[in-house]
Amino acid sequence: MALRWWTDQNVGNIVSLEHVNLEVPDLYLSKIFYGDALGCAVDPHKTAKNPKVTWYNLGYQQFHVRWNSDSPAQIMDGHVGLIVPSLQRALERLSISAPHLKGTKFQIAVVEDHTPRRASPAPSRGGDRGGDSDDDAIPKPPYLPIPVKGMTRYISVTCPWGNQYRLYENTPDLQFRSGAGIAYVETMCPPHTLKVIADFYRDIIGSLAEIEETQAGGVLRVCAGVHQQLIFREKEVDDRTEYEQENGRGYHICYYVANFSDTFKRLDEEQLVGEEKYNDKYPNLQAALKACQLRFEKLSIKGVRLMVLEQEVRSLFHTHFNRALVNSITST
Repeated sequence: MALRWWTDQNVGNIVSLEHVNLEVPDLYLSKIFYGDALGCAVDPHKTAKNPKVTWYNLGYQQFHVRWNSDSPAQIMDGHVGLIVPSLQRALERLSISAPHLKGTKFQIAVVEDHTPRRASPAPSRGGDRGGDSDDDAIPKPPYLPIPVKGMTRYISVTCPWGNQYRLYENTPDLQFRSGAGIAYVETMCPPHTLKVIADFYRDIIGSLAEIEETQAGGVLRVCAGVHQQLIFREKEVDDRTEYEQENGRGYHICYYVANFSDTFKRLDEEQLVGEEKYNDKYPNLQAALKACQLRFEKLSIKGVRLMVLEQEVRSLFHTHFNRALVNSITST
């Protein structure tokens, strides 16, 4: 499928998807996974100031990993798509790191044209923390998350706590900025919500959004910057409230918007900003402008609640926008 904004080179209000924030119970394991296995660089900007938080750089994007020993790791119901300069080098890093992640849910598999084969060596897994070892556990998507010719081969990676990542190789047709980074975040959503979620991003956030029909149902793609997307797929759930409590809270995504004040006003009209759960509260536009950011967690439009997905929205005047990041992986 050729996305209109992709071919027309439009981006809408979301200029750049910047980071995914997750909590884990073990920062040492996160260093092995994000640093050694994925090849991300530790960002000294935040890590030196707060030993409980580590920022990992990958191109112009980041993973913000926070230590929380009192709660289990936050698990996304979906996966994150990453771009790397070389799948072969990525596989080498992952395989070298595998022995150090024994006894966790870490696993890797190479998928060729959506036909899986087990990567070698496959790490051993122990006890209840281990994952399934059969090939049925390897994702087989019925569509291409990255709508570029030839982007059907990827490495499927499960982190030590069960979060899913897919690594794609940068190509001349894609020309992903810096050659590495976060290309998309795919999230599952409740059934019969795709069209209304698309309306939310179009009308409230000001994004470009398209729904693609596939053999497995509809897929919503929201433009989140140059060659970046937020992807939503519907999932049947028995209890929507319980599902949201288990899967919709905790982790968050962060992106920059071109028209920050207008975005705040539209979110405020839906009573979505200024929630008490956040330490950094922005009860009004002046407070948000001073911080150059806002937060919200509920997606709703005209009073109809759709789903929970925490989002940090930043102005282009934020000091972190487009700042130079230390990187281990380069396009060369």
